[in-house]
Amino acid sequence: MNKTIFKRLGWLAMLTGIGACGLEEIDPDKTVHRLEFSPAINIGTDTVNVIDLLEDLSEGEEDNVEYTAEEGEPVTMIFRDRIEFSKNDDIVDLPTQTFNHSFPTIAGSNVYTIPFTFTSVIGASRLDSLYYSGGMLNYSLAYPNGLNDYQWGIRNTFYTTTGLEFNSGAKVSLAGPVNEVIQEDLSNFKTYFETGNQINLFLDGEFVGAGPNATLNLSFENPSIKLLYALFDKKQLNMDPVSFDMSGIEELRSIGVKFTDPKLILECNNDYGADVLLGFDNVTGVLEDGSSIELENTIAEKDRLILAATNANTPTKSAIEINKDNSNIDDLISAQPDRIEMPLLVEINPDISSATQNFMADTSEIVVDAIMEIPMTVQLKDYSYDFEYDLGDISDLEDAQQLAIQIAVDNEMPIFGLIELYILDERGNVISSLVDSQEASNLAFDSPTVGDDGSIAESKVTVTRISLVKEDIDKTLTAATLKVVLKLESFDVDNLKDVSFFSDAKIAVTVGALVDFDLEL
Repeated sequence: MNKTIFKRLGWLAMLTGIGACGLEEIDPDKTVHRLEFSPAINIGTDTVNVIDLLEDLSEGEEDNVEYTAEEGEPVTMIFRDRIEFSKNDDIVDLPTQTFNHSFPTIAGSNVYTIPFTFTSVIGASRLDSLYYSGGMLNYSLAYPNGLNDYQWGIRNTFYTTTGLEFNSGAKVSLAGPVNEVIQEDLSNFKTYFETGNQINLFLDGEFVGAGPNATLNLSFENPSIKLLYALFDKKQLNMDPVSFDMSGIEELRSIGVKFTDPKLILECNNDYGADVLLGFDNVTGVLEDGSSIELENTIAEKDRLILAATNANTPTKSAIEINKDNSNIDDLISAQPDRIEMPLLVEINPDISSATQNFMADTSEIVVDAIMEIPMTVQLKDYSYDFEYDLGDISDLEDAQQLAIQIAVDNEMPIFGLIELYILDERGNVISSLVDSQEASNLAFDSPTVGDDGSIAESKVTVTRISLVKEDIDKTLTAATLKVVLKLESFDVDNLKDVSFFSDAKIAVTVGALVDFDLEL
């Protein structure tokens, strides 16, 4: 009796699910000439979903394109770009403010109030309030005689931590001459402006002697803005351009993918306290030969207005959609551009805005998420997708008289095709091709039924089998990998039918082996 057969039989029983009770029924005094093991030995199962297939179709262009859809909806090709705009200095430029003033005094107790106007402010016709994030406040007082019980400061500038008015401190008396200098970090302060961008300096005390001038010198040196409330000027500023790399489209189109009803959506977040008009009138598709096609649109100004934020921490959100009804975007995409360039222009406080006050913070920005959505239909022909299965150690099959490869395809996509099998060595070289035999030429899988709306009610399961001759069995024993190639065509492609891929569709391929042994016991 063959002493290794129980070892082999036990290995196969484990793979095939045959329990120990099946082995106990074998009479060791008899010769069993043929045992067929069923179900098949499971070699492996692999699945490809719609996204996997489309990314493979686009040959690595997935770095600049994605595919998405709501569950049960056709898949859409997506291109994205994000543009961020934060140019506070271009909206309002606040230079160093300097004030030097000498004025005559009268002996005795007096309070002098001296107005000081912020000038050379670029981009704002009116200043309301200003919180500083940096800079220096420099303030000095000079008086040749004595001062009793005096104090000096700025009426309209306050400490942000306490809310107290900026001044020289508790009232003091000096015999004179008086020369005092105060320097403070501007980030500790906020200023509330009076009409005409004005603030007021003051000097309060009892002046000794008559006639001499007092001198106040003040500078807001290199002030930077943490939060500004003002009325901004109308102004146009350039944003960085939106750019889409569309190079993946040409490859998809060449294998039967069609693009329908494209849309370009601009999702805008604005946390400036100013209405903004978004301009995009020079959108260009650049073709492979260097020529270009312009995107024309009829979108009204009111539909391009991005409303102001209501406070500094809550941006307003709006969306602008460019589609076939308000533009020639169909023509643009049909021209197969390699890339699309979209310069963006923002107009602060445009004529159609009714705002009477604006604000900006040091964190304010406008963010535009540009999303190109291109739904797809497919007429797929002559395309291949492959799976590879690790065969592991199958040396125990050396006594097999027959070996059949069984392939079950559970298909939820509107695709059908042929199946090819290859046996590969450890280096990926083909040891044997099983596509040339008459039996192999009949290996195929079917498409499920496609409804009039393109939907698929249920999957189509196709089970096929190919028997290996002894020569191929021997080659399989030394193989590392079984490669399964699906030759794909879309449903009813010969009649030029367009089909859609749905987001939740997939193809599952399960490969197994059926083995017959002649055993001597």
